[in-house]
Amino acid sequence: MSIGKNISKFRKVKGLSISELARKAGVSKSYLWQVENKKNTNPSIDFLTKVAEHLEVTIADLLDKPKTQIKKIEIPDEIDKNLLALIKERKRKNNPINENILGALLQIQMRKGRKPQSKEDWAYLLETIERVLKVK
Repeated sequence: MSIGKNISKFRKVKGLSISELARKAGVSKSYLWQVENKKNTNPSIDFLTKVAEHLEVTIADLLDKPKTQIKKIEIPDEIDKNLLALIKERKRKNNPINENILGALLQIQMRKGRKPQSKEDWAYLLETIERVLKVK
């Protein structure tokens, strides 16, 4: 299905006219009509973002593409100096820490309560996680 047909479908589900959606999204009514009704339009990302936002869908929905989830690893403002030393050491030995495990270690650093106190503590924790998950 084309982008225009998808916009039309979602707009109708929301009970909006072309005029209403154009006004709410801050786009040209005539251009919105063109996108919905003509096959050879190439709307900008800005246009798609505005329309998708007011239809409460994603640009992926408008493009009829599968959604991709991006894993966001929360990185604290300051990384524990001992963990940082371990990260650098592993990188220097050409054995960087797996991104998912690093994310878990950063989460452990941020939690309240007892945390690893030395580079050796972090290394022990890392080795345990890698052994259990069979990650190298």
